[in-house]
Amino acid sequence: MRLRKVVTAEVATDDPTGGADEARPVGAPAAVDDRPAVIDLAGVGKEYPGPPRTRALQDIDLVVPRGDFVAVVGPSGSGKSTLLNLVGALDRPTEGTLRIAGHDVARLADVDLAGLRGRQIGFVFQSFNLLDGVDATENVALGLLYGGVPRRQRRARSLDALDRVGLAERARHRPTHLSGGERQRVAIARALVHEPSLLLADEPTGNLDSRNGAAILELFERLHGEGSTIVLITHDPGIAAGLPRCVTLRDGRVERDDQRGPARLAAPAAVPTGAGVDR
Repeated sequence: MRLRKVVTAEVATDDPTGGADEARPVGAPAAVDDRPAVIDLAGVGKEYPGPPRTRALQDIDLVVPRGDFVAVVGPSGSGKSTLLNLVGALDRPTEGTLRIAGHDVARLADVDLAGLRGRQIGFVFQSFNLLDGVDATENVALGLLYGGVPRRQRRARSLDALDRVGLAERARHRPTHLSGGERQRVAIARALVHEPSLLLADEPTGNLDSRNGAAILELFERLHGEGSTIVLITHDPGIAAGLPRCVTLRDGRVERDDQRGPARLAAPAAVPTGAGVDR
């Protein structure tokens, strides 16, 4: 008998398709603690065409209920980036079923999948991905641009998001006038401004020194305490060891799924600014 794994996220309230999928068939597993699952992978595999064909993920059973804070770790080539692309609605599996906020992604048209991604998922990247030509407020407002939010509301919500990450006093500064830690806070505010169900962080401390990295991790811990669901991809075993849950990938499969209780975050290993991280 194969057991399902659990990794947490929040159910969609703004539905780009007009309604959730039909109810799960009788006998199919749900989140083990009855929290609604934002991410639900059942027998998921991902293969890229060749030559040669590459099987990046296989037989992944993983459920992420609302409110979890999960690290995903594994050596280079283990499938971390592929998993991130799938649960971020950036790609589709080649086998199995992937549900995000209750929606089977295989049944969504491209425009509806993009709508789901834009409304329910916030992304934080290692390299910040900010526009140097506009200030922090405008960078955060980009997270609302494609949601049809009026300009005045975009600005107000952007300022609120910057305040939430402790950067209200730097709202008028451009990225080139901010430190690396401050730029990552702007990126986190942009990911949060549309109040997504799920926050996906891909090596968010990878380009930061240990002091700024520790501050970003403390911010994630606070956001989690406020109810955010966070999945964090990391190469740093010290970060993973301090999170409440850690999913280890190896050779495209879930090797371990450890739950440890409340976060006990340690300072991340220092990585020189601009250094690449091997995944």
